[in-house]
Amino acid sequence: MALTRVQVVGTATTILREYGLGDLTMRRLARELGVAPGGLYWHVADKQDLLVAVTQELLDDVDLSDVPTPPVLGRRLATALLPVPDAADVLRVALTWRPRQVRVLAHLREAAVGQGIAEDEREDWARGALDLVLGAVADHQEAARASAAPPSAPKGAAAGEVEPRPAAPTTEATLARVQRALTRWSG
Repeated sequence: MALTRVQVVGTATTILREYGLGDLTMRRLARELGVAPGGLYWHVADKQDLLVAVTQELLDDVDLSDVPTPPVLGRRLATALLPVPDAADVLRVALTWRPRQVRVLAHLREAAVGQGIAEDEREDWARGALDLVLGAVADHQEAARASAAPPSAPKGAAAGEVEPRPAAPTTEATLARVQRALTRWSG
């Protein structure tokens, strides 16, 4: 059976969901698919193209059937991204390389219209709203990693001096943070 772009992107998304961005290499992806790394480039131009496609697959889970308020859209987006390690970083790559393919940005620009944002400011407003969501997602994921790490002593600390790890925020607390921030952003 011939390899398809759908298989390449699906497998890359699975690697990202299970292990994070650090493990999503072209070599690993090729190994998982049982092909030579060069075989991937028939289906994706480069790693950035792959990450844009993975972003699209991640965002397929976000309900964009209506034009929700920014706080509701932010909550939907955060809900889809929080369980995926490094999802905020992947989405930022897509925003940098192919922003027009990140559909949620277009929905935020539409929401800007409803907020009375001037046409020449809508792109910045939408990106600012998206930055609020991505920052909250990245903060949540990093705090979860930190809370799972064993306590450690700072370099140069006295013997036995251990810095405790903070507790990880709950998903609901992060989603509420996103809603509050976007409510203020929209205000």
